[in-house]
Amino acid sequence: MFKHHTQILIMGKPQPTQRVRFDGRKAYKPSKTREAMNRRIWAIRRHIATEKLETITNQPISVEIDFFHTRPKTMRRKADPTIPLPKYSRPDVDNLAKLILDCCTQANLWSDDDLISRLVVRDWWAGLDEKRESLPAKTVIIVATYDKGYAQ
Repeated sequence: MFKHHTQILIMGKPQPTQRVRFDGRKAYKPSKTREAMNRRIWAIRRHIATEKLETITNQPISVEIDFFHTRPKTMRRKADPTIPLPKYSRPDVDNLAKLILDCCTQANLWSDDDLISRLVVRDWWAGLDEKRESLPAKTVIIVATYDKGYAQ
């Protein structure tokens, strides 16, 4: 069984990992992906320092990621529910998750992403406030570690 380790909130529009580009001699990450990664690594490192977390090593990890995108105006009508709604359009959820997992690894939340034994990723349109405006875009990461004492 897994026990809660930490929950990280990253405000801002979820960004996907873009494909690697080639300039004829070498491969490189597009600048948009590098900038998005740097902002998220900084936010995760700040969370790690604030919570005084140590790098997770040598134990299975469960990761849940919820992406909340700003709801378009066409989904803010009175007939539309105010709760978050499942999103099933681009960017692809696997590309969104890849960027977050790479950032957590580079920020030293865990030693290597091969420790992840359970991954749950959800993509949502954000809920609405009382004025029918979309709540802000954000990413919520919940990390749990395997509780060895619980296993029978």
